[in-house]
Amino acid sequence: MSRRSLRERIRPLLARILAARTAQSTEANDVAASDLVIVAPTPLRSDRGQPGEVSALVTVSPRSSHRVAAVVDALRQSAPPGTDIVVARYLSPGQTGNVSLADTGGALVIDGLHASYGSALNAALARASGEVVIVVDADFSLRPGSVERLVEAAQRGRVAQALAVSASGLVLSAGVGAEHRRILPFHLLQGHVEDDPGLPRDGVDVGGLGVPVFAASLAALGGVSADAGQQEALATLSRHARSSGLPIHLESDARVDSSLHAIDPPHPAAPDSRSWEPLIADTHEFFLHSGFRVDRVLPRAHTGEHREATVVLRRSAPVNSPHATPRRRWAVKTAAHPGAAGATWGDTFFARDLAAALRAGGEDVLIDNRETIVRPQSDYLDDVILTIRGLERVPINPTAVNVLWIISHPDAVTDDELADYDIVFAASELWAAEATRRSGVQVVPLLQATAPNRFHPGDRVEELRSDVLFVGSTRNVFRPVVRDALAAGADVAIYGDGWSDFVPHRVIRSGHLNNRDAPAAYRSARIVLNDHWDDMARHGFHSNRLFDAVAAGALVISDQVPGLDDIFGTSVRSYTTVNELAQMLAPGARGWPNENERIQNAERIASLHSFDARARTLIAAVAAFVGQPSVS
Repeated sequence: MSRRSLRERIRPLLARILAARTAQSTEANDVAASDLVIVAPTPLRSDRGQPGEVSALVTVSPRSSHRVAAVVDALRQSAPPGTDIVVARYLSPGQTGNVSLADTGGALVIDGLHASYGSALNAALARASGEVVIVVDADFSLRPGSVERLVEAAQRGRVAQALAVSASGLVLSAGVGAEHRRILPFHLLQGHVEDDPGLPRDGVDVGGLGVPVFAASLAALGGVSADAGQQEALATLSRHARSSGLPIHLESDARVDSSLHAIDPPHPAAPDSRSWEPLIADTHEFFLHSGFRVDRVLPRAHTGEHREATVVLRRSAPVNSPHATPRRRWAVKTAAHPGAAGATWGDTFFARDLAAALRAGGEDVLIDNRETIVRPQSDYLDDVILTIRGLERVPINPTAVNVLWIISHPDAVTDDELADYDIVFAASELWAAEATRRSGVQVVPLLQATAPNRFHPGDRVEELRSDVLFVGSTRNVFRPVVRDALAAGADVAIYGDGWSDFVPHRVIRSGHLNNRDAPAAYRSARIVLNDHWDDMARHGFHSNRLFDAVAAGALVISDQVPGLDDIFGTSVRSYTTVNELAQMLAPGARGWPNENERIQNAERIASLHSFDARARTLIAAVAAFVGQPSVS
């Protein structure tokens, strides 16, 4: 059959499919204004909710209709048994179309498409039967444990809000606050990273609700205006709670994620700004507990008699801190992606271990991913920028002390980049000396490190036992150390993604090894394999895996890198040919240390090359640079 005749036969079929899809789309999206539902607020009797029971109300707009089943499933898994779940659909301002729900997870869907968030909320509240109500908009994903924390707080007589986090890892809202009667309310800590050291870990009262994910007793919730948008509805609910004497509490450990990168500014809490006074008082209390104070308020625009403004913060010692002055605030910059995409990156674990060590050394620390490296709403508060150099160059912060630590990809680092920084470290003595001579910038050797509290000798774990172990992805190539080990006839076990195109399926244990299992996996293997990027090996940069595996008591075979013997002793051997590798891998091969030597090597790595030791070096270098003692 010719191509032309095939196209002629297929064309009518494609036309029919397209017409059917167009008809479905028109049917789904062509909603007349007369078809929209408007539900006015209904007075809620204080005795209406069934004692001890919980109702979950899910609101959904067209942009989040595909997420309803996931939200309902999370509620079913986390809410108390017997929780009734109600779904109400609505249109946001400027939206058109319908809300098509392919799967609701068995929740009750209220008939009709509501003309506003307020109308949908009123309808859902009217269906609620529990003593406690948890409200979740489908724009937000519930993290494990969040539902339980919100419900428990509501049962203790609070109106509890979750901490909302954007797709990039920045806070969308930690509640609503106000600074002055003529300045419009604002979202607390918006634009800060979610592990900001100023975020009250035990939660704190706030002025008002900022996002539509909260829990409260049904008696605490009045109805809202039938045409209210989200922020106006939240302001009304906040005002009702405050007038009832109920605190609005940020449950900072109850966290929800959103694909949104921004949310609407808070609606004024009440037409009469004098009623904002309690909100202003709560905001000042929030900042006191957070270690901030309002330094300046910069007006942006007028809205009636009120002004929109940017609130500029300054740091202070939190009220519960033993320190008279705030501790230095460090921002550790990584190349990892935000969220699940970067959760398995080595840079992520490296930054977490380093941050823990810096905190133990008396510093405040937050971690930035590649999308939060520049934070216009909060990075002016940082004292020290510590860039863990990955593949890409990171902008410096002119208001902070800028520290560069090069742990990989040295060929990507230029001399002018080195000159941008106040302090430069490199995880190679060889490269540090070369770069200093070449650039004229003092580059100080600072090798990679391990966390001895996790990576230490111990018992082997049968489920993780292997003969020859490799942990890592393919990097889109058949990594030489794995290729050579298989060629040498080794019984290799691989944890990592992308390997199905290169090795037999029997060799792959899993696409990922949980970091908490890595120490046991290393010490449960007879031999651990390791390799480096070409420029790292050439310039003497030793992989973080070497420090972790040796600290766990493992024996390691690696590609050749200058200085291996000096640092790791007899626990690490390098090879050049497949035959040489086969001899090292043979059971009973000579040259390996005995058990006592392995433990001694592990203890030496733990003592000299821990993240605690690296943190002490970094803190001392910054203190010397600014000419002040470190705060501890």
